[in-house]
Amino acid sequence: MNPIVYPYNLESETGRDVANGLNTKRVKPDGLYRYRENDLIINLGNSHRPIWDNGVVMVLNHWDAVATAVNKLKSFQVFKERAVSTVDFSTNIEDAKRWIAEGKEVFCRTILNGHSGEGIVIAKTVEQLVAAPLYTKYFNGKNEYRLHFMGGKLIDFAQKKKRNEAEEANDQIRSYSNNWVFCRDGVSLPRIVVEEARKAIKALNLDFGAIDIRYKVRDNICAVLEVNTSPALVNTTLENYLNGLNLILNGQELTDINYGNFQAQAAPVRPVAPAPAPVAAPAPVVENGIEDLLYHFPSIKSLKVIKSGNNHILKFMVNGIENKIVI
Repeated sequence: MNPIVYPYNLESETGRDVANGLNTKRVKPDGLYRYRENDLIINLGNSHRPIWDNGVVMVLNHWDAVATAVNKLKSFQVFKERAVSTVDFSTNIEDAKRWIAEGKEVFCRTILNGHSGEGIVIAKTVEQLVAAPLYTKYFNGKNEYRLHFMGGKLIDFAQKKKRNEAEEANDQIRSYSNNWVFCRDGVSLPRIVVEEARKAIKALNLDFGAIDIRYKVRDNICAVLEVNTSPALVNTTLENYLNGLNLILNGQELTDINYGNFQAQAAPVRPVAPAPAPVAAPAPVVENGIEDLLYHFPSIKSLKVIKSGNNHILKFMVNGIENKIVI
């Protein structure tokens, strides 16, 4: 097959680098290019149907699928329908007020197709809420990853970490401008993160993409934040994309790369004080045979003690019958 790169913008560095790596050209939606049999369109983030779409175009990442992925509301709705773990979201400001009343922070997303935190207003109080087409409840996951999938297989991944331990890094919106960078050394992935990311890209009907996902270590839960259809590709990531695309062009299958063996640390278990031993009912205090007898037989009547040598004879009546006990 003959690859043709269809970027969201001809000036895109990712589009340029992929085209150069595949030794092919980039095309516009309304340019002179006309689709030919055996062409394979590699769509990098373009949601517009081109004029050269003749209905039988072979394309990786169809423009309709991209249009859904780049729209935060549409993509969240798809995730909910397909049971993909994601953030709580709503178009109703009353839900946002309720989340704040529960002590949660709310992201007012004023732009549905924004990226890198564009158009987000963070509200910690009801007074800070603004009108927006989408509200999301903040998911406070300690770790954030970006996973790259192609053909349903994991081809690359990295973890977002603070740049040089920057003190001013924004924990809520982890972007390059907020002092967060992608790191791969020593990074491994929890299985749940890999599988939810795989479900997300499948739910959106995408052939490749980069999934940003938060992970809460203590609870071993995650939330898909977004799927990027034209992520920045440099160095190893670019190489992995080119390798994957070449396998597809040659009719070969891709396989998951090794994503390590991340072990979530269980929440610390607080020592539980042992339950107090059961306390037995106090035994009767028996100072002599008389008190013992009175304790066990409260119906005793006419009790008398007669001394006989070194012993004592206890005489008593129970139900009209005389009894004797040597004590």
